[in-house]
Amino acid sequence: MFGSADRKQLAQITQITKQLGDIAGRLQNFAVDLATLKQQVSDQQQTIHRIGQDTALLTTGLAEIKTAARDVSARLSDLVTVRPADRAAGPVPAPGPRPSAEAEPDAGMLRAAAGIAHATLVAHRDTWAFLIEVAAGEQHFHVPGQVDDHDGCVSVRFSGPSIVAALTGLARVSAETDNPVTRAVADQIRHKITAAVREVVDNPRTDGDGDPVRIVIDDRTARREPEETPPRPDGA
Repeated sequence: MFGSADRKQLAQITQITKQLGDIAGRLQNFAVDLATLKQQVSDQQQTIHRIGQDTALLTTGLAEIKTAARDVSARLSDLVTVRPADRAAGPVPAPGPRPSAEAEPDAGMLRAAAGIAHATLVAHRDTWAFLIEVAAGEQHFHVPGQVDDHDGCVSVRFSGPSIVAALTGLARVSAETDNPVTRAVADQIRHKITAAVREVVDNPRTDGDGDPVRIVIDDRTARREPEETPPRPDGA
């Protein structure tokens, strides 16, 4: 039979066994946490390794891009630079002649244009598109709200400020372009507008009435009279 001393010793053994079980559980949990931590460290190392590889690829790619950019820059420099050998091969064509300063609208012509309440412009739609492209960037140019289209031609009404903007814009394009075709179109339109404004200056309205201003860009040959049929020799 167990005495009190034996029961006390058994209780101590039971207590120690329980403590050992707790320690074993904690060690197991620690082992799980340690394994998880190792996996996280391994994942981070792989991520760092991939970042290193990506950085190396980016560095290589940037170096290749810089090399390609230098090659393109060198080629562009060769294209735009006239070398002595190029001069020997043939003369460099000179740009077309610039219009003289006299061709630019003077202040008096611009004031006269500004005084026109409205003018009707008649031109081919391509000519109208050219004028819009040239004058649209000018400060006082206003695109008309209504454009009448008939047989490929347009009829639009201009205000005085728009006429001034058209004259200055056409003069600027004519002075800056090296394209002789562009300059010819700009000069011809400007010539037609200037002629209409000069007509107002030379023949101003004095009695409160007058003909409306028309700017017609439509050069044609003179109408030919029908030729008379010569009489036939037999009198028929």
